[in-house]
Amino acid sequence: MDCGRAGRSIRGGKADAKANFYFKSAGRLEIKVAISHVSIEGARKNLAAELPGWDFEKVRADAKAAWNKELSKIDVSGGTPDQTTTFYTALYHTMIQPNIFNDVDGNYLGMDKKVHSLSQVRKLGPERTAPGAKSDRGIAPSGTKKDSPGDQYTVFSLWDTFRAAHPLYTIIDQKRTVDFINTFIRQYEQGGRLPVWELAGEETECMIGYHSVSVIADAMAKGITGFDYEKAYVAAKHSTELDHFGLAGYKKRGYISMEDENESVSRTLEYAYDDWCIAQKTNLAIQTGHEGLHLVKRKSKAGLAVLARTARRGFITSGVPAISKTSSTQKRVSCVRKRMAALSSLLLRTK
Repeated sequence: MDCGRAGRSIRGGKADAKANFYFKSAGRLEIKVAISHVSIEGARKNLAAELPGWDFEKVRADAKAAWNKELSKIDVSGGTPDQTTTFYTALYHTMIQPNIFNDVDGNYLGMDKKVHSLSQVRKLGPERTAPGAKSDRGIAPSGTKKDSPGDQYTVFSLWDTFRAAHPLYTIIDQKRTVDFINTFIRQYEQGGRLPVWELAGEETECMIGYHSVSVIADAMAKGITGFDYEKAYVAAKHSTELDHFGLAGYKKRGYISMEDENESVSRTLEYAYDDWCIAQKTNLAIQTGHEGLHLVKRKSKAGLAVLARTARRGFITSGVPAISKTSSTQKRVSCVRKRMAALSSLLLRTK
């Protein structure tokens, strides 16, 4: 192999190095590539841990076995071969992202642009995990060690995934669901709010709502443990208290006017749904004695006034009792639930 021309250019203040290689004869070329968002040394560690050898056929066989094990979490029958192919192709697509963001040594780039280490995190440990859940770059048996920090993830296109993909994960991949939510909490602690559409440790500000709230509420409703319920509630409630993207008007009158923000109707519906999810966390705390939920209950009274706004200012009032500041916590939550149910019914009638 002869090295050809090598060039170096400056684009946007950053060096862009390029090289061309010329081969005297055609043949098999094997290349290994590793990445890290932390450092070159981190990439080297990842390569040494994940791909130490040069046996291409073994790598291909291992990848095929790993994917077959993941896809076998759901067994379908009765359809045509084409329908089966379509189903498993779609299931495969749900598993491409989110992606592990930390290096094998546990280091990762936080939302604050600082390097953090998962080795400093003590994870509560999920009590319920799907058989064969993938963990630590391999297929692990059911369950996770209590002191396992899990993984840091990235690529949360939550507006696209909160409706169907994440509810699916709570059924077939509870281990990753716990890792996702713990990632959310760390991103809130490091970046100041829960992710909306996170990519590589950056908030892209793409799409609307704050649907990480929905993902958390769904896991709590299904009894999935392994993350701090109180921290998750505090982070979710914080999302409702911001004033950007129409939230100031939404808090003032219970809806977003076209003068407040573009996509006003869509934003109102997205925020109303996410607030309803927070209300369900409060309701769950009231109705159950689950460890950790009593902490949510203790903090829930302060959040009810915010949750009630989804039905304020004449949004929907017919046949629904008013929400009084002097009402009991449980009664006020019940009012919020009735108003949200009425809103859902109205939307269905106006389609």
